[in-house]
Amino acid sequence: MALTHEQFAALVGTSRETCTKVLRDYADHGLIRLARGRITVLDRARLKDEAG
Repeated sequence: MALTHEQFAALVGTSRETCTKVLRDYADHGLIRLARGRITVLDRARLKDEAG
């Protein structure tokens, strides 16, 4: 599914800026990998814990 950060943010009920910050934080912690037009989940269990 192709979504922009703005569309993704709207789906989860936040701003694009907050969405981008959270995605970068998750990537910095090795939970996801960000690539142009793609988000890859690297550690599903930890991501679920972090997301609450």
